[in-house]
This record gives sequence, structure tokens and C-alpha cells, in this order.
Amino acid sequence: MARIDVDLNQVLAAVVLRLQAVLTLNDSTCFYSINPDSPPPAPADLYLVVTPDGGTFDDGMFEGGGEKQLTCDTGFVVTIKTAMRLDAGGKDKERLTNASRGMIQMVGQILDALAGHDLLLSTGDAFLRGLLQPQGFGAPQKDGEKLGSIPLTFNLSFDWDVTPAA
Repeated sequence: MARIDVDLNQVLAAVVLRLQAVLTLNDSTCFYSINPDSPPPAPADLYLVVTPDGGTFDDGMFEGGGEKQLTCDTGFVVTIKTAMRLDAGGKDKERLTNASRGMIQMVGQILDALAGHDLLLSTGDAFLRGLLQPQGFGAPQKDGEKLGSIPLTFNLSFDWDVTPAA
């Protein structure tokens, strides 16, 4: 298939679809949110929230791409959220390190699903200017005894089709 220009909606959809397919998730356990710290009540013991990041446009690439296309360097954050209570007494060893359900295990699975991969649309067309690049991850956070989270950030570059939707 071809490498095509897309918009940010298509980029985010491809990220979510890749995570859902590789990690066997669904729309209830892998979804978008502007603020990953305030999604609806926990839909499952373990779920992922995808949030778009800001971006920049390359001036030089605008000149060569025409009026309806901009090269965009941007990224997104995948936040692991878990409501699993695997430990007693305010400790989190199992929540973090459990071989099948721990948050650190999930970090590795997300990296395996996304890092160094090209994303495809449902049509089979590619659109990234390079492979997905992990940028970093944040320290585990805890919201009381119930909810834990770890954010992972990724960078990507694509040609944004700015043609108005029909």
C-alpha cells in the first residue's frame, strides 16, 4: 500500500487500534481522553488512556508539500491505569511487579506493541515519516489505595492533510 497524508484523528485512531489488537483490549479498556487523570469510573481492573500531545510544524516541509499538507512532529501519551489491589497494607510490590498483571509488565507490553513500529490505517496505508519512538515514562502514581498509573510518551512525525473534510 501507499504512504499517505492523514489528519490527527486518523493518527490517534491508528494508535488505539494497534494497542487494542496487540494487547487484546477493546473500546472500554483502551480509549482516548483529554485528561487521563479524570476518565469515567474505572471500566476494568486494568485499562489504557491515550492522550494526544502538542506538536510542531516544519516550515521547510510546508514549502515543498503544498498548501494542504504540513509535516507535523507530535506525540501521544499512553497512561496505564490499574485498580487492582494485589497487595495489603498500603504496599504495591505486586501491583508493580506481578508477572502477569503488574504495571511494569504492562509498560513492557506497550513498548513491544508500539516502539519501532509503523502504524497502518484500516485500508493498509502507512502514514508515519519514521517509526514510533518511545520518549520516556513517568514515575508510578497512586490515587489513594484504589488507582495506580504510569504514563508512557511516544514521538512521531507525519504529513498532516489539512484539506477540509467533505
